[in-house]
Amino acid sequence: IVFTEYVKRELAEWLGDDKNIYVIPHGVDDIFFHEDPTAKLESRDRWSIPHDAFVVLHVGSGIERKNLPTVFATVRGLRRDGLDAWLLQAGATLTKDQIKTANSLGLDEHSVFLGQVEEKVLRSAYKASDVFCFPSQYEGFGLPVLEAMASGLPVVSSGAGGLSEVQGDAGVIVRSNDSEPYRAELHRIASDSAHRTQKARQGVERAHQFTWSRAARSTADVYRKMLA
Repeated sequence: IVFTEYVKRELAEWLGDDKNIYVIPHGVDDIFFHEDPTAKLESRDRWSIPHDAFVVLHVGSGIERKNLPTVFATVRGLRRDGLDAWLLQAGATLTKDQIKTANSLGLDEHSVFLGQVEEKVLRSAYKASDVFCFPSQYEGFGLPVLEAMASGLPVVSSGAGGLSEVQGDAGVIVRSNDSEPYRAELHRIASDSAHRTQKARQGVERAHQFTWSRAARSTADVYRKMLA
């Protein structure tokens, strides 16, 4: 059992065929859909982020394929555009070189690095943000993209690996490792409220298709087939 057609193809290539490989996507917990109208500003106050800032969220580790330098450069580009853009990052323990890179781009006073956090804090990070940026170079599924959509965030990702299957047409896909296309897409989301609202709504609708109850039923169906 794998979670995307992309992983199925990879596994089939290693095994020589796709016999008995079943695709069952992950789900997203219902609590991510719940909107607390006070959560956004309360979280920003907790992390000393201005209420009117444009907050770019990234969730994931700091390993190379997560492509954090592109995230840093994208936020720097938005600030050069005149936006009060802030970076909020959850999940990464930054190396000295990554910290040096972020600081060299002028993000030391406009970024919050939460490190590894419990789910409650993670949900607050989603609610505190305006857009989700995920330029990962490889993902088998990409659960943060699903959580971001469920939380009502427009998503801009690389579409790498299984990401394009998860976000479908709901998110924006940038087929590049360069920060400039990401900056352009995030700038549009920041400046075009209709576009921002549309992508957020499409993301929520898309995320509703991924449920753990559906995953459980599909898994049970596979087991029944194997035991028949």
